[in-house]
Amino acid sequence: MPGTSVLCPACGASDGYTPTGELRGSFSWPVFLAGGFLAVLFRNAGRSRRVRCNKCEEVFNIRPPLSKVSLVIFWLLIGPSIVALIILLVTLLGSIFSH
Repeated sequence: MPGTSVLCPACGASDGYTPTGELRGSFSWPVFLAGGFLAVLFRNAGRSRRVRCNKCEEVFNIRPPLSKVSLVIFWLLIGPSIVALIILLVTLLGSIFSH
């Protein structure tokens, strides 16, 4: 979706950009195991998009406004799993070294 609020990093033009193609979604087993199917969906929604400047043809990445919200939700889904894994590792290491 072309926009005008993004400045080209090469020429500074603000007259818009054209999408270079949609990135395919990717499935990640670690993300799925840590946060479930929703975490995979929000991870893919939070990815940046590749666009081409209408003036100088430079290809660069942009992050649509909703992708930032998707990234926050992704980390809220993944965060508890990461904390639980750290607690488990500390507990296991503590029990190994206490004997």
